[in-house]
Amino acid sequence: MEPRFWRSAHRFVAEAGEFLPDSVLISLDHDLNLQPGDAGDPDDGLQVAIWLAGRAPTGPVIVHSSNHLRVESMINELRFAQWTWDRVGPFGNGWIGGVWLSCARKLLSAGTDDPLPFS
Repeated sequence: MEPRFWRSAHRFVAEAGEFLPDSVLISLDHDLNLQPGDAGDPDDGLQVAIWLAGRAPTGPVIVHSSNHLRVESMINELRFAQWTWDRVGPFGNGWIGGVWLSCARKLLSAGTDDPLPFS
């Protein structure tokens, strides 16, 4: 597996289509921040969720954002399009190695007896 990262909803929508059929996990935040050198507003994770909802589901999606109101909209887009998803809150210093990793393991192991690619 090779991880791919996008910090802009616009770039994800423009570039991710070729990778989507082989994706095993998508981790999606709502609030995307302008990065140095960016040409414009990166938009937000809801735009990505809407784009994903227009495609056949592939791997599961972890929605991680402290923006509770917009997360509900993202989840609805994914749920109505029958994507597998879960939600984790990005709280505290160890949330990635704790709740996010636990959620990723659960989603990746659902329906399979294969060992996970990471420990």
